[in-house]
Order: sequence, then structure tokens, then C-alpha cells
Amino acid sequence: MYFFVLCYLIIYLSTALGLDCWGCYSTTSWADCENKLKSQFCDDDPDWVCKTKVVTETRHGNSVTHYMKECGLREECDTATCNMEIRNTTYRCQLECCCHDNCNTGVLQVTA
Repeated sequence: MYFFVLCYLIIYLSTALGLDCWGCYSTTSWADCENKLKSQFCDDDPDWVCKTKVVTETRHGNSVTHYMKECGLREECDTATCNMEIRNTTYRCQLECCCHDNCNTGVLQVTA
């Protein structure tokens, strides 16, 4: 609860409109993702946050890991929404969200 209140305060008290987040994507590694790192403009809506996310997708015994930094909605910051099974595919994720410009630095460890 305090996280969301803090996000609202930071966003509304900011002199610049909108939110900038680091953005990258890779299925190889965090290093590969960060080699493609670019600042991206999200939106001036207070529901936007910056995310750092790693998702392991397993289908028919084959796994692919997705490494990403991106803009996203606050409601997407619940791991329950990204740890799921859909048909024959299992998604396991770890994520961190933050609410000020380019705050999504660092990487998350991939766990089995």
C-alpha cells in the first residue's frame, strides 16, 4: 500500500510529465538485454511504473527465459498475475516495480 502511495507522490510532484523507464528485451541473458538498453517514455498516467522482469516459459519440456525491462501498469506488479499455466505452457516469473524515472536498474536472478 505504501509503495503505491509513494509512487503517486513521486509522479505528481515530479516537474516533468510522464515516466521514463529503461527498456530492453532478450532471450539470451541479462548482459544481452542490457547491451540493448534504451530509455523509453511510458506515459503521464500515474498507473505506469518501471518493471524489471524475468520469465521462464516452459512448453512441452522446452524452456525459454525472457529478460526484460519495460514500462507497465501498477496492476501488473503482482507475481500472481505472471506465475501461471495456460494450456500446455507454464510461466514462472520474478519482477520488481518502481515508480521514478529510470529506476529499473539492476537484474533479477533466474531461479529454477
